[in-house]
Amino acid sequence: NPAGEVDAILRRKLLRWFSAAHQAQLPYACEMRGLAGRALPTTACRTRLCHFERYWHIPGVSLPEDSDLFGDTFIDAAPSTCGDSVIEDLADPDLDGEPLSAEELVAVEREMQEDTRRVGGIW
Repeated sequence: NPAGEVDAILRRKLLRWFSAAHQAQLPYACEMRGLAGRALPTTACRTRLCHFERYWHIPGVSLPEDSDLFGDTFIDAAPSTCGDSVIEDLADPDLDGEPLSAEELVAVEREMQEDTRRVGGIW
């Protein structure tokens, strides 16, 4: 029972799992956290989620609450939302999606032969 919890921050976290509006989603919330599959009864899910909150709770530390408890929010990872400059900085210029040219194939074969000689001919 979260009402008897002394720590106000933990009490607030536990109360989220008792909301009548979200009871049908508790099995999915358990599954997302690796606590069970979807076949677990709702009451068992609530118990596991409360144990999860108690285990990971740090007394006296108020962390931002997860606003997406049930994974309903779609995360758009398109470059426009990530920032084009970040994507360009991480991209390898050699990975352009084009087939290798004849010169590039020769260079790759040469590198492979050098690597083979370096390790004594063992692949």
